[in-house]
Amino acid sequence: MRGFLKLSLGITLLSLFVCRDIAPASAAENPKNNLLVPEAMQGTWGNKKGFAASAYDIQQARISGVPALQLKYNVALEKQESGFWFGLIGKDLSRYGAVTFRVKGEKGGEVFKIGLKDGAWFEDKLDVKSYLPGGVTTKWQKVTIPLNDFKAIKDWYNMDNFSITFRQDYGQPYSGVIYADGLVLEGKREGVGRQPVLRAESPPLESMSEEQFLDLIERTAAMFFWNEANPENGLVKDLCKTTFEDDYPMASIASVGFGLPVLCVAESRGWLPKRDVYDRILTTLKFFKNGVENIHGFYYHFLNMKTGERWGECELSSIDTTLLMAGVVFAGEYFKGTEIEALAKELYDRVDWQWMMDNGTTASMGWTPEGGFLPYRWNSYSEHMVLNLLGIGSKTHPMPAGSWDAFARPLTTYKEFKFIGPPPLFIHQYSHIFVDFKGKRDNHMDYFENSVQATLANRQWCIDNMNRSKSYGPDSWGLTACDGPDGYKAYGAPNGENDGTVAPTAAIGSVVFTPELSIKLMKYLYANHKDEIWGKYGFVDSFNWDRNWVSSKYIGIDEGPIVLMIENHRTGMIWKYFMRNDKIKNALAMCGFGEPQTTAPKEMDN
Repeated sequence: MRGFLKLSLGITLLSLFVCRDIAPASAAENPKNNLLVPEAMQGTWGNKKGFAASAYDIQQARISGVPALQLKYNVALEKQESGFWFGLIGKDLSRYGAVTFRVKGEKGGEVFKIGLKDGAWFEDKLDVKSYLPGGVTTKWQKVTIPLNDFKAIKDWYNMDNFSITFRQDYGQPYSGVIYADGLVLEGKREGVGRQPVLRAESPPLESMSEEQFLDLIERTAAMFFWNEANPENGLVKDLCKTTFEDDYPMASIASVGFGLPVLCVAESRGWLPKRDVYDRILTTLKFFKNGVENIHGFYYHFLNMKTGERWGECELSSIDTTLLMAGVVFAGEYFKGTEIEALAKELYDRVDWQWMMDNGTTASMGWTPEGGFLPYRWNSYSEHMVLNLLGIGSKTHPMPAGSWDAFARPLTTYKEFKFIGPPPLFIHQYSHIFVDFKGKRDNHMDYFENSVQATLANRQWCIDNMNRSKSYGPDSWGLTACDGPDGYKAYGAPNGENDGTVAPTAAIGSVVFTPELSIKLMKYLYANHKDEIWGKYGFVDSFNWDRNWVSSKYIGIDEGPIVLMIENHRTGMIWKYFMRNDKIKNALAMCGFGEPQTTAPKEMDN
């Protein structure tokens, strides 16, 4: 899901090193406020293929106590960009008035922008020419930029990075060399406010019935997919901040796939107007038809929120495209008889599942233009069952029915619990969000009961390890892939990664398998830890009481199961519409399952 993301930090023909032979005009007046220090996190980037990252060496050399940089760039190609950044992680710039530095060019006339980004991903880039009336010359000049000019910044108390950016559309010359030194903060500022903390409604638990409580959890999480999406194209953020507003730039196609049925749930419950939901979903499907690059109907894992372009060097993802298509198929069934249904059919029919098999008996996990098919396959039990069913059911480019039997089903045993598959709970949830396996089995197993056993084993392991972590207990359990104090990890039990991190989505996403236990956990966390882990979209992604750590993120692929599985528990809505699709029914029959139940369609009001 998230593991194949690779961000390129290579800069296009950019070299960076400490200048030993370029004397600055003078030393920094206030070394204490010097921003650019050799020990800072720093790196380079470039957005075009064909240019290798240059060797890059920040040594502990200084000139008059100040590090100096040499930046060599070439951005002659259309939309080409490169740059240098260094970290200001968590630095408070609220009290300073300006940032100053000295700059000179090798030939003069060089063009670039100075950027600041805060911890909520709001960023502003200012043209250096606006602060040098004659532009960059071959002589050292001091540049002073008032911090108030960076108008997009919203949280001056928590900064992220400083950057120097070169872009083809900034104008000529498209290549050159600049030298910079003495980057310091000067002056004072007053009256800089901080972003308001955004909190969700949180009435006392005792004031709500169980249905009202589930409604609160579900509705609060559902708004992630409305508020954290780009209304112009329907793309949904991969993640967002838990409290402050943010401008996270990366979309996840799996978030979009979960978001499509979430919006339908919100419409059906009256949380969002039907016409608004219809228009948003129509916009999304049109964008994926015409505005997003696809190869054989598959899409890149992560996209630019604004443009839909591939993010970095991420892979063309088979499972994330599957989750997107599952949401597309659902939307087509929900709005049957409309343009959405027609577009959904077209997008699904375009996916070439045969191609993704790469001449094997199971599907590849993905493909990149740089390296071709990934060396990993969906050849063992995981979250990919819905991939096989969508592929086998395709009328245009089907996977062979035998692919259903081709993946291994390894047994895991913990105490009295036995289940097939790895320990993280998302593996036992994702396909079940869409496919109603309850009361059905094939020649191998009962997949619904398997997820029940996996969930119970996960909980029991947490109970048995309460002495190892303050986070674990009978009403505080659930290990799955999520944010963690040391980054995103695929936690699981038994026999999986664990460090005391618990993700509410793990137990809540299993509410159809363990309804009483999952609801009891929701009530416990809400009643006892609401002040710590309840934000604008409800429960935060995760927490770890041993590390005194609470996630600052909501992640789309963790929010989706909260809404959709609660709704399946309450009404079975996601199952009803998805299972109504003829191609899914045919695929289940071809894989040895009995005929699923169907429900009457819900028509769109014209």
